[in-house]
Amino acid sequence: MPHDARRLLLVLFVVSLNHVVANSTRSLGPSHEHPRRLVHHIPVPSVNSSSEVTGSVSKQAAASAQGVDRIAHGLNLKVPSRVSKLVSGPLPAIKTDSPDQFRSKLRLPHFAKPSHYELHFRPNLVSYTFSGVVAVNVTVITPTRFLVLNVVELMVDPASIKFKCLVPTEVVFFKDDEIMVIGFQKELPIGDGVLRMHFNGTLNDETRGFFKSVKYKGKIANMAATNFRPVDARRCFPCWDEPAFKAKFKITLEVPSELVALSNMPVSSEIVVGPIKIVEFEESPLMSTYLVAMVVGIFEFVEHVTSHGTRVRVYIEVGKSEQGKFALDVGVKSLDFYNDYFGTPYALSKLDMIGISNFSWKGMENYGLVTFEIQDLLFNQISSTSTKQHQMAYQAVDSIFPQWNILMEFLDSTISTLKLDSITGSHSIEDEIHHTNEIIEIFDDINYIKGASILHMLQSYLGAERFQVSNFHTIFVDRSHSIMLLKNQCEEKTGEPLKDFMTSWTKQRGYPIIYVKQKGKGIQLEQPIADPRVHACMH
Repeated sequence: MPHDARRLLLVLFVVSLNHVVANSTRSLGPSHEHPRRLVHHIPVPSVNSSSEVTGSVSKQAAASAQGVDRIAHGLNLKVPSRVSKLVSGPLPAIKTDSPDQFRSKLRLPHFAKPSHYELHFRPNLVSYTFSGVVAVNVTVITPTRFLVLNVVELMVDPASIKFKCLVPTEVVFFKDDEIMVIGFQKELPIGDGVLRMHFNGTLNDETRGFFKSVKYKGKIANMAATNFRPVDARRCFPCWDEPAFKAKFKITLEVPSELVALSNMPVSSEIVVGPIKIVEFEESPLMSTYLVAMVVGIFEFVEHVTSHGTRVRVYIEVGKSEQGKFALDVGVKSLDFYNDYFGTPYALSKLDMIGISNFSWKGMENYGLVTFEIQDLLFNQISSTSTKQHQMAYQAVDSIFPQWNILMEFLDSTISTLKLDSITGSHSIEDEIHHTNEIIEIFDDINYIKGASILHMLQSYLGAERFQVSNFHTIFVDRSHSIMLLKNQCEEKTGEPLKDFMTSWTKQRGYPIIYVKQKGKGIQLEQPIADPRVHACMH
Protein backbone atom coordinates (compact mmCIF):
# COMPACT_ATOMS: atom_id res chain seq x y z
CA MET A 1 0.00 0.00 0.00
CA PRO A 2 1.54 3.38 -0.94
CA HIS A 3 2.89 5.58 1.81
CA ASP A 4 1.18 8.62 0.26
CA ALA A 5 -2.29 7.36 1.22
CA ARG A 6 -1.75 8.35 4.85
CA ARG A 7 -2.66 12.04 4.35
CA LEU A 8 -6.05 11.17 2.85
CA LEU A 9 -6.95 9.22 5.99
CA LEU A 10 -6.04 12.12 8.25
CA VAL A 11 -8.02 14.63 6.21
CA LEU A 12 -10.98 12.31 6.59
CA PHE A 13 -10.19 12.09 10.30
CA VAL A 14 -10.56 15.87 10.52
CA VAL A 15 -13.72 15.68 8.39
CA SER A 16 -15.21 13.26 10.93
CA LEU A 17 -14.53 15.81 13.66
CA ASN A 18 -15.86 18.81 11.74
CA HIS A 19 -19.49 17.79 11.91
CA VAL A 20 -19.39 18.20 15.67
CA VAL A 21 -16.57 20.66 16.35
CA ALA A 22 -14.81 23.58 14.68
CA ASN A 23 -11.03 23.96 14.72
CA SER A 24 -9.63 25.78 17.68
CA THR A 25 -8.69 29.44 17.42
CA ARG A 26 -5.19 30.63 18.15
CA SER A 27 -4.14 32.43 21.28
CA LEU A 28 -4.55 36.01 20.27
CA GLY A 29 -2.37 38.83 21.42
CA PRO A 30 -2.89 42.58 21.53
CA SER A 31 -4.03 44.46 18.45
CA HIS A 32 -1.45 45.19 15.78
CA GLU A 33 -1.02 48.90 15.22
CA HIS A 34 -0.41 50.26 11.74
CA PRO A 35 1.07 53.75 11.30
CA ARG A 36 -0.92 54.33 8.11
CA ARG A 37 -4.20 52.95 6.90
CA LEU A 38 -5.57 52.61 3.39
CA VAL A 39 -9.22 53.54 3.66
CA HIS A 40 -11.96 53.04 1.11
CA HIS A 41 -14.74 55.34 2.29
CA ILE A 42 -18.10 55.33 0.50
CA PRO A 43 -20.57 58.02 1.55
CA VAL A 44 -24.18 56.80 1.61
CA PRO A 45 -27.36 58.84 1.13
CA SER A 46 -29.44 59.68 4.15
CA VAL A 47 -32.35 57.42 5.06
CA ASN A 48 -34.88 59.54 3.17
CA SER A 49 -32.71 60.06 0.11
CA SER A 50 -32.96 57.99 -3.04
CA SER A 51 -30.05 59.64 -4.85
CA GLU A 52 -27.10 57.59 -6.10
CA VAL A 53 -23.80 57.35 -4.27
CA THR A 54 -21.41 60.04 -5.40
CA GLY A 55 -17.68 60.39 -5.25
CA SER A 56 -14.59 60.95 -7.34
CA VAL A 57 -13.98 58.18 -9.85
CA SER A 58 -10.64 57.29 -11.37
CA LYS A 59 -10.47 55.83 -14.87
CA GLN A 60 -9.48 52.48 -13.48
CA ALA A 61 -12.38 52.45 -11.02
CA ALA A 62 -14.79 53.46 -13.77
CA ALA A 63 -13.59 50.59 -15.94
CA SER A 64 -14.03 48.21 -13.03
CA ALA A 65 -17.54 49.47 -12.46
CA GLN A 66 -18.40 48.82 -16.10
CA GLY A 67 -17.12 45.27 -15.71
CA VAL A 68 -19.28 44.81 -12.64
CA ASP A 69 -22.34 45.96 -14.59
CA ARG A 70 -21.67 43.22 -17.12
CA ILE A 71 -21.22 40.63 -14.37
CA ALA A 72 -24.42 41.59 -12.63
CA HIS A 73 -26.50 41.45 -15.80
CA GLY A 74 -28.78 38.43 -15.63
CA LEU A 75 -28.77 38.27 -11.85
CA ASN A 76 -30.45 41.65 -11.50
CA LEU A 77 -27.76 42.91 -9.16
CA LYS A 78 -27.84 46.63 -8.53
CA VAL A 79 -24.31 48.01 -8.56
CA PRO A 80 -23.03 51.47 -7.70
CA SER A 81 -22.60 53.78 -10.63
CA ARG A 82 -19.53 55.35 -9.08
CA VAL A 83 -16.77 54.15 -6.81
CA SER A 84 -14.73 56.46 -4.64
CA LYS A 85 -10.97 56.29 -4.97
CA LEU A 86 -8.63 54.90 -2.32
CA VAL A 87 -7.00 57.54 -0.16
CA SER A 88 -3.86 56.92 1.89
CA GLY A 89 -2.98 59.21 4.73
CA PRO A 90 -2.05 59.45 8.41
CA LEU A 91 -4.68 58.36 10.89
CA PRO A 92 -6.67 61.17 12.52
CA ALA A 93 -7.68 61.11 16.16
CA ILE A 94 -10.14 58.28 16.75
CA LYS A 95 -13.69 59.31 17.61
CA THR A 96 -15.63 57.00 19.88
CA ASP A 97 -18.79 57.22 17.78
CA SER A 98 -17.21 56.83 14.35
CA PRO A 99 -16.09 53.89 12.18
CA ASP A 100 -12.49 54.77 13.10
CA GLN A 101 -12.95 53.14 16.50
CA PHE A 102 -12.83 49.70 14.84
CA ARG A 103 -9.46 50.19 13.17
CA SER A 104 -6.45 48.11 14.18
CA LYS A 105 -8.54 45.60 16.09
CA LEU A 106 -7.52 41.97 15.83
CA ARG A 107 -11.03 40.65 16.41
CA LEU A 108 -14.49 41.72 15.34
CA PRO A 109 -16.71 43.28 18.02
CA HIS A 110 -19.29 41.00 19.62
CA PHE A 111 -22.22 43.41 19.90
CA ALA A 112 -23.86 41.56 16.98
CA LYS A 113 -23.51 38.01 15.70
CA PRO A 114 -24.78 36.03 12.68
CA SER A 115 -26.88 32.89 12.91
CA HIS A 116 -27.78 32.12 9.28
CA TYR A 117 -26.45 33.05 5.82
CA GLU A 118 -28.45 32.80 2.62
CA LEU A 119 -26.02 33.08 -0.30
CA HIS A 120 -26.66 33.25 -4.05
CA PHE A 121 -23.64 33.12 -6.38
CA ARG A 122 -23.27 33.44 -10.13
CA PRO A 123 -19.70 32.54 -11.17
CA ASN A 124 -18.58 33.33 -14.73
CA LEU A 125 -15.87 30.92 -15.92
CA VAL A 126 -15.27 32.95 -19.09
CA SER A 127 -14.61 36.37 -17.56
CA TYR A 128 -13.35 34.86 -14.26
CA THR A 129 -15.70 36.97 -12.20
CA PHE A 130 -18.62 36.32 -9.89
CA SER A 131 -21.56 38.21 -8.49
CA GLY A 132 -23.57 37.44 -5.40
CA VAL A 133 -26.24 38.34 -2.92
CA VAL A 134 -26.09 37.66 0.81
CA ALA A 135 -28.82 37.83 3.44
CA VAL A 136 -27.56 37.30 6.98
CA ASN A 137 -29.74 36.75 10.02
CA VAL A 138 -28.05 38.93 12.66
CA THR A 139 -28.76 39.20 16.37
CA VAL A 140 -27.95 42.59 17.91
CA ILE A 141 -26.92 41.85 21.49
CA THR A 142 -25.88 45.21 22.92
CA PRO A 143 -26.69 48.80 21.88
CA THR A 144 -24.80 49.94 18.78
CA ARG A 145 -25.40 51.88 15.61
CA PHE A 146 -22.74 49.92 13.73
CA LEU A 147 -22.38 46.52 12.12
CA VAL A 148 -18.80 45.38 11.50
CA LEU A 149 -17.90 42.43 9.30
CA ASN A 150 -15.03 41.17 7.14
CA VAL A 151 -14.64 42.07 3.46
CA VAL A 152 -11.56 41.77 1.24
CA GLU A 153 -11.22 42.43 -2.51
CA LEU A 154 -14.98 42.57 -3.06
CA MET A 155 -17.00 45.39 -4.57
CA VAL A 156 -20.04 45.86 -2.34
CA ASP A 157 -22.96 47.97 -3.53
CA PRO A 158 -23.69 50.44 -0.70
CA ALA A 159 -27.12 51.22 -2.15
CA SER A 160 -28.13 47.57 -1.72
CA ILE A 161 -27.28 47.41 2.01
CA LYS A 162 -30.25 47.20 4.35
CA PHE A 163 -30.73 45.92 7.89
CA LYS A 164 -34.41 45.24 8.49
CA CYS A 165 -35.90 48.36 6.85
CA LEU A 166 -32.98 50.58 7.83
CA VAL A 167 -30.59 52.12 5.30
CA PRO A 168 -27.03 52.94 6.43
CA THR A 169 -25.79 56.50 6.55
CA GLU A 170 -22.15 55.51 6.01
CA VAL A 171 -20.20 52.51 4.72
CA VAL A 172 -16.44 52.48 5.33
CA PHE A 173 -13.85 49.91 4.26
CA PHE A 174 -10.55 49.60 6.16
CA LYS A 175 -8.37 47.67 3.77
CA ASP A 176 -5.54 46.76 6.13
CA ASP A 177 -7.99 45.55 8.76
CA GLU A 178 -10.07 43.67 6.17
CA ILE A 179 -13.33 45.02 7.56
CA MET A 180 -16.40 46.90 6.43
CA VAL A 181 -18.10 49.20 8.94
CA ILE A 182 -21.78 49.92 8.30
CA GLY A 183 -23.07 52.92 10.23
CA PHE A 184 -26.74 53.79 10.83
CA GLN A 185 -28.31 57.04 11.94
CA LYS A 186 -29.59 55.65 15.22
CA GLU A 187 -28.89 52.71 17.50
CA LEU A 188 -30.11 49.41 16.11
CA PRO A 189 -32.95 47.68 17.94
CA ILE A 190 -31.89 44.81 20.18
CA GLY A 191 -32.89 41.45 18.70
CA ASP A 192 -32.93 39.72 15.33
CA GLY A 193 -32.86 41.24 11.86
CA VAL A 194 -31.70 40.48 8.32
CA LEU A 195 -28.72 42.25 6.76
CA ARG A 196 -28.79 42.21 2.94
CA MET A 197 -26.33 43.37 0.30
CA HIS A 198 -25.08 42.73 -3.26
CA PHE A 199 -21.43 42.23 -4.13
CA ASN A 200 -19.09 41.35 -7.01
CA GLY A 201 -15.64 39.85 -7.17
CA THR A 202 -12.93 38.26 -9.29
CA LEU A 203 -12.09 34.56 -9.52
CA ASN A 204 -8.44 34.94 -8.55
CA ASP A 205 -5.49 32.68 -9.32
CA GLU A 206 -4.14 32.59 -5.74
CA THR A 207 -6.09 29.48 -4.61
CA ARG A 208 -7.74 31.37 -1.78
CA GLY A 209 -11.21 32.77 -1.48
CA PHE A 210 -13.15 32.04 -4.70
CA PHE A 211 -10.56 31.14 -7.34
CA LYS A 212 -10.18 29.75 -10.84
CA SER A 213 -8.41 26.54 -11.77
CA VAL A 214 -7.51 26.08 -15.44
CA LYS A 215 -6.35 22.78 -16.94
CA TYR A 216 -4.73 22.45 -20.35
CA LYS A 217 -5.22 18.90 -21.61
CA GLY A 218 -5.91 19.09 -25.31
CA LYS A 219 -8.46 21.80 -24.59
CA ILE A 220 -9.06 24.36 -21.88
CA ALA A 221 -11.23 23.07 -19.05
CA ASN A 222 -12.15 25.73 -16.53
CA MET A 223 -13.34 25.26 -12.99
CA ALA A 224 -13.98 27.50 -10.02
CA ALA A 225 -13.43 26.45 -6.42
CA THR A 226 -13.15 27.91 -2.95
CA ASN A 227 -10.58 27.67 -0.20
CA PHE A 228 -11.46 29.69 2.90
CA ARG A 229 -8.84 28.41 5.32
CA PRO A 230 -7.74 30.13 7.45
CA VAL A 231 -9.56 33.48 7.01
CA ASP A 232 -10.48 33.80 3.34
CA ALA A 233 -14.26 33.46 3.26
CA ARG A 234 -14.18 37.27 3.41
CA ARG A 235 -12.74 37.21 -0.12
CA CYS A 236 -15.88 35.52 -1.41
CA PHE A 237 -18.74 37.13 0.53
CA PRO A 238 -19.15 39.70 3.33
CA CYS A 239 -19.22 37.77 6.60
CA TRP A 240 -18.15 37.45 10.22
CA ASP A 241 -15.04 35.52 9.25
CA GLU A 242 -13.88 34.17 12.60
CA PRO A 243 -14.32 30.55 13.78
CA ALA A 244 -16.27 31.64 16.87
CA PHE A 245 -19.04 33.20 14.74
CA LYS A 246 -20.69 29.93 13.74
CA ALA A 247 -23.83 29.95 11.63
CA LYS A 248 -25.92 27.87 9.25
CA PHE A 249 -25.56 28.33 5.49
CA LYS A 250 -28.07 28.02 2.63
CA ILE A 251 -26.25 28.25 -0.71
CA THR A 252 -27.53 28.62 -4.28
CA LEU A 253 -25.30 28.47 -7.38
CA GLU A 254 -26.38 29.76 -10.79
CA VAL A 255 -24.17 28.12 -13.44
CA PRO A 256 -24.18 27.06 -17.10
CA SER A 257 -26.35 23.96 -17.45
CA GLU A 258 -23.49 21.71 -18.63
CA LEU A 259 -21.44 22.28 -15.45
CA VAL A 260 -21.52 20.37 -12.18
CA ALA A 261 -22.09 22.48 -9.04
CA LEU A 262 -21.00 21.16 -5.65
CA SER A 263 -21.19 22.51 -2.12
CA ASN A 264 -21.06 21.27 1.46
CA MET A 265 -24.60 19.93 1.43
CA PRO A 266 -26.63 17.69 -0.91
CA VAL A 267 -28.64 19.32 -3.70
CA SER A 268 -32.21 20.13 -2.65
CA SER A 269 -33.43 21.38 -6.05
CA GLU A 270 -32.13 22.00 -9.57
CA ILE A 271 -33.98 24.14 -12.11
CA VAL A 272 -32.80 24.48 -15.72
CA VAL A 273 -33.74 27.73 -17.46
CA GLY A 274 -32.37 27.67 -21.00
CA PRO A 275 -28.56 27.60 -20.86
CA ILE A 276 -28.52 28.25 -17.10
CA LYS A 277 -29.34 26.01 -14.18
CA ILE A 278 -30.02 27.12 -10.63
CA VAL A 279 -28.75 24.62 -8.06
CA GLU A 280 -30.00 25.01 -4.51
CA PHE A 281 -28.38 23.11 -1.65
CA GLU A 282 -29.78 21.98 1.68
CA GLU A 283 -29.16 24.10 4.75
CA SER A 284 -25.93 23.25 6.53
CA PRO A 285 -25.49 22.48 10.21
CA LEU A 286 -23.89 25.11 12.43
CA MET A 287 -20.31 25.70 11.25
CA SER A 288 -17.56 28.29 10.85
CA THR A 289 -17.13 30.31 7.66
CA TYR A 290 -13.80 28.71 6.75
CA LEU A 291 -15.54 25.35 6.25
CA VAL A 292 -17.94 26.66 3.58
CA ALA A 293 -17.07 25.25 0.14
CA MET A 294 -18.16 25.44 -3.51
CA VAL A 295 -16.79 23.87 -6.70
CA VAL A 296 -18.03 24.36 -10.28
CA GLY A 297 -16.77 22.53 -13.37
CA ILE A 298 -17.09 19.44 -15.57
CA PHE A 299 -16.50 16.19 -13.66
CA GLU A 300 -17.47 12.57 -13.40
CA PHE A 301 -17.48 10.55 -10.19
CA VAL A 302 -17.21 7.14 -8.58
CA GLU A 303 -19.25 6.41 -5.48
CA HIS A 304 -19.87 3.94 -2.69
CA VAL A 305 -21.85 3.85 0.56
CA THR A 306 -20.45 3.32 4.06
CA SER A 307 -21.85 0.73 6.44
CA HIS A 308 -23.64 3.60 8.20
CA GLY A 309 -25.37 4.70 4.99
CA THR A 310 -23.24 7.74 4.06
CA ARG A 311 -22.81 8.26 0.31
CA VAL A 312 -19.16 8.88 -0.56
CA ARG A 313 -18.13 10.21 -3.97
CA VAL A 314 -14.80 11.06 -5.58
CA TYR A 315 -15.15 13.64 -8.37
CA ILE A 316 -12.48 13.51 -11.04
CA GLU A 317 -11.66 14.71 -14.51
CA VAL A 318 -13.76 13.05 -17.20
CA GLY A 319 -12.11 9.80 -18.32
CA LYS A 320 -10.11 9.20 -15.12
CA SER A 321 -12.70 7.51 -12.92
CA GLU A 322 -10.47 4.46 -12.40
CA GLN A 323 -7.89 6.64 -10.70
CA GLY A 324 -10.42 7.76 -8.09
CA LYS A 325 -11.29 4.28 -6.82
CA PHE A 326 -8.42 3.98 -4.36
CA ALA A 327 -9.32 7.30 -2.66
CA LEU A 328 -12.96 6.16 -2.60
CA ASP A 329 -12.02 2.91 -0.87
CA VAL A 330 -9.90 4.72 1.73
CA GLY A 331 -12.64 7.30 2.27
CA VAL A 332 -15.35 4.73 2.94
CA LYS A 333 -13.14 2.72 5.32
CA SER A 334 -12.03 5.87 7.13
CA LEU A 335 -15.56 7.13 7.79
CA ASP A 336 -16.59 3.72 9.13
CA PHE A 337 -13.53 3.64 11.37
CA TYR A 338 -14.00 7.15 12.78
CA ASN A 339 -17.71 6.62 13.35
CA ASP A 340 -16.78 3.74 15.64
CA TYR A 341 -13.76 5.48 17.18
CA PHE A 342 -15.60 8.63 18.23
CA GLY A 343 -18.90 6.91 18.91
CA THR A 344 -20.61 9.70 16.95
CA PRO A 345 -21.98 9.02 13.45
CA TYR A 346 -20.94 11.32 10.63
CA ALA A 347 -23.89 13.71 10.55
CA LEU A 348 -24.25 14.41 6.82
CA SER A 349 -25.80 12.13 4.24
CA LYS A 350 -22.88 12.62 1.84
CA LEU A 351 -19.15 13.19 1.65
CA ASP A 352 -17.59 14.38 -1.61
CA MET A 353 -13.87 14.51 -2.42
CA ILE A 354 -12.46 16.37 -5.41
CA GLY A 355 -9.03 17.12 -6.85
CA ILE A 356 -8.15 20.69 -7.89
CA SER A 357 -5.27 21.63 -10.17
CA ASN A 358 -2.54 23.80 -8.61
CA PHE A 359 -4.23 23.67 -5.22
CA SER A 360 -1.94 25.19 -2.60
CA TRP A 361 -2.96 22.76 0.14
CA LYS A 362 -2.60 18.99 0.24
CA GLY A 363 -6.17 18.77 1.48
CA MET A 364 -8.85 20.93 3.07
CA GLU A 365 -11.49 19.32 5.28
CA ASN A 366 -14.50 21.38 4.19
CA TYR A 367 -17.63 19.96 5.74
CA GLY A 368 -19.10 17.49 3.24
CA LEU A 369 -16.78 18.58 0.36
CA VAL A 370 -13.10 17.80 0.88
CA THR A 371 -10.73 19.42 -1.62
CA PHE A 372 -7.26 18.08 -2.59
CA GLU A 373 -4.39 18.87 -4.86
CA ILE A 374 -5.35 16.65 -7.78
CA GLN A 375 -2.21 14.51 -7.86
CA ASP A 376 -2.59 13.83 -4.14
CA LEU A 377 -6.06 12.35 -4.64
CA LEU A 378 -5.78 10.18 -7.74
CA PHE A 379 -3.92 6.88 -7.90
CA ASN A 380 -3.07 4.40 -10.60
CA GLN A 381 -0.96 1.26 -10.59
CA ILE A 382 1.74 2.73 -12.87
CA SER A 383 2.41 5.99 -11.07
CA SER A 384 1.24 6.40 -7.49
CA THR A 385 -0.04 9.90 -6.81
CA SER A 386 -2.33 9.13 -3.90
CA THR A 387 -2.75 11.72 -1.23
CA LYS A 388 -0.43 11.97 1.74
CA GLN A 389 -2.40 11.82 4.95
CA HIS A 390 -1.89 14.33 7.74
CA GLN A 391 0.22 12.68 10.41
CA MET A 392 -2.42 12.95 13.12
CA ALA A 393 -4.19 9.60 12.68
CA TYR A 394 -1.41 7.03 13.02
CA GLN A 395 -3.61 4.82 15.18
CA ALA A 396 -6.29 4.77 12.49
CA VAL A 397 -3.78 3.81 9.80
CA ASP A 398 -2.39 1.06 12.01
CA SER A 399 -5.85 -0.41 12.43
CA ILE A 400 -6.81 -0.29 8.74
CA PHE A 401 -3.44 -1.16 7.16
CA PRO A 402 -1.38 -3.02 9.83
CA GLN A 403 1.06 -4.29 7.18
CA TRP A 404 2.58 -0.84 6.73
CA ASN A 405 5.93 -0.22 8.35
CA ILE A 406 4.63 2.57 10.55
CA LEU A 407 7.88 3.11 12.43
CA MET A 408 9.93 3.86 9.32
CA GLU A 409 7.25 6.10 7.89
CA PHE A 410 7.00 7.95 11.19
CA LEU A 411 10.75 8.56 11.24
CA ASP A 412 10.82 9.70 7.63
CA SER A 413 8.00 12.18 8.11
CA THR A 414 9.15 13.64 11.41
CA ILE A 415 12.89 14.18 10.83
CA SER A 416 12.22 17.42 8.98
CA THR A 417 9.86 18.55 11.73
CA LEU A 418 12.47 17.93 14.42
CA LYS A 419 14.94 20.00 12.44
CA LEU A 420 12.40 22.80 12.02
CA ASP A 421 11.58 22.78 15.74
CA SER A 422 15.25 23.01 16.72
CA ILE A 423 16.05 26.27 14.97
CA THR A 424 15.98 29.64 16.70
CA GLY A 425 13.07 30.86 14.57
CA SER A 426 10.78 28.02 15.59
CA HIS A 427 7.48 28.68 17.35
CA SER A 428 5.30 26.95 19.92
CA ILE A 429 2.04 25.22 19.07
CA GLU A 430 0.14 27.82 21.10
CA ASP A 431 1.34 31.03 19.53
CA GLU A 432 0.16 34.63 19.74
CA ILE A 433 -1.30 36.20 16.62
CA HIS A 434 -1.18 39.97 16.20
CA HIS A 435 -2.62 40.26 12.69
CA THR A 436 -4.59 37.94 10.44
CA ASN A 437 -1.70 37.90 7.96
CA GLU A 438 0.35 36.02 10.55
CA ILE A 439 -2.03 33.06 10.74
CA ILE A 440 -0.87 31.48 7.50
CA GLU A 441 2.74 31.67 8.69
CA ILE A 442 2.16 29.10 11.44
CA PHE A 443 0.41 26.56 9.22
CA ASP A 444 3.46 24.31 9.18
CA ASP A 445 4.76 20.97 10.41
CA ILE A 446 5.10 22.32 13.95
CA ASN A 447 1.34 22.44 14.27
CA TYR A 448 0.52 19.44 12.09
CA ILE A 449 3.18 16.83 12.81
CA LYS A 450 4.40 17.93 16.24
CA GLY A 451 0.79 18.57 17.27
CA ALA A 452 -0.20 15.12 16.02
CA SER A 453 2.68 13.53 17.91
CA ILE A 454 1.60 15.24 21.12
CA LEU A 455 -1.98 14.01 20.71
CA HIS A 456 -0.64 10.54 20.03
CA MET A 457 1.51 10.81 23.15
CA LEU A 458 -1.52 11.94 25.16
CA GLN A 459 -3.54 8.96 23.96
CA SER A 460 -0.67 6.60 24.80
CA TYR A 461 -0.41 8.13 28.28
CA LEU A 462 -4.15 7.92 29.01
CA GLY A 463 -4.89 4.78 27.05
CA ALA A 464 -7.10 4.72 23.98
CA GLU A 465 -10.34 4.10 25.86
CA ARG A 466 -9.90 6.96 28.34
CA PHE A 467 -8.76 9.27 25.54
CA GLN A 468 -11.90 8.50 23.54
CA VAL A 469 -14.39 9.01 26.40
CA SER A 470 -13.45 12.65 26.91
CA ASN A 471 -16.50 13.60 24.74
CA PHE A 472 -14.72 16.84 23.90
CA HIS A 473 -16.03 16.88 20.33
CA THR A 474 -19.66 16.70 21.43
CA ILE A 475 -19.53 19.08 24.39
CA PHE A 476 -18.17 21.97 22.32
CA VAL A 477 -20.28 21.38 19.22
CA ASP A 478 -21.76 24.89 19.15
CA ARG A 479 -18.69 26.97 19.96
CA SER A 480 -15.00 27.30 19.26
CA HIS A 481 -12.58 25.55 21.53
CA SER A 482 -8.98 25.88 22.63
CA ILE A 483 -6.12 23.71 23.78
CA MET A 484 -6.83 24.74 27.37
CA LEU A 485 -10.42 23.51 27.10
CA LEU A 486 -9.14 20.19 25.75
CA LYS A 487 -6.72 19.87 28.66
CA ASN A 488 -9.42 20.72 31.20
CA GLN A 489 -11.91 18.28 29.71
CA CYS A 490 -9.42 15.40 29.54
CA GLU A 491 -8.31 16.12 33.10
CA GLU A 492 -11.90 16.21 34.35
CA LYS A 493 -12.83 12.92 32.65
CA THR A 494 -9.67 10.99 33.51
CA GLY A 495 -8.57 12.44 36.85
CA GLU A 496 -5.03 12.85 35.50
CA PRO A 497 -3.10 16.14 36.09
CA LEU A 498 -2.79 16.98 32.42
CA LYS A 499 -2.80 20.78 32.33
CA ASP A 500 0.75 21.32 33.55
CA PHE A 501 1.99 18.28 31.67
CA MET A 502 0.54 19.39 28.33
CA THR A 503 1.37 23.07 28.76
CA SER A 504 5.10 22.30 28.70
CA TRP A 505 4.62 20.80 25.24
CA THR A 506 2.19 23.28 23.70
CA LYS A 507 3.44 26.63 25.04
CA GLN A 508 7.16 26.03 24.57
CA ARG A 509 9.01 25.75 21.32
CA GLY A 510 11.62 23.06 20.80
CA TYR A 511 11.67 19.67 22.46
CA PRO A 512 13.58 18.00 25.31
CA ILE A 513 16.56 15.75 24.58
CA ILE A 514 17.33 13.04 27.14
CA TYR A 515 20.74 11.35 27.23
CA VAL A 516 20.73 7.89 28.79
CA LYS A 517 24.03 6.50 30.09
CA GLN A 518 24.75 3.22 31.80
CA LYS A 519 26.35 3.79 35.20
CA GLY A 520 27.22 0.64 37.05
CA LYS A 521 24.08 -1.42 37.41
CA GLY A 522 21.85 1.58 36.85
CA ILE A 523 21.34 4.30 34.29
CA GLN A 524 21.92 8.03 34.37
CA LEU A 525 19.55 10.47 32.69
CA GLU A 526 20.83 13.85 31.59
CA GLN A 527 18.84 16.64 29.98
CA PRO A 528 20.85 19.63 28.75
CA ILE A 529 19.23 22.94 27.92
CA ALA A 530 20.86 24.00 24.67
CA ASP A 531 18.87 27.23 24.32
CA PRO A 532 18.30 29.21 27.56
CA ARG A 533 15.11 30.62 26.02
CA VAL A 534 13.63 27.12 25.89
CA HIS A 535 12.77 26.14 29.46
CA ALA A 536 12.43 22.40 29.00
CA CYS A 537 10.68 20.42 31.71
CA MET A 538 11.36 16.85 32.73
CA HIS A 539 8.42 14.51 33.20
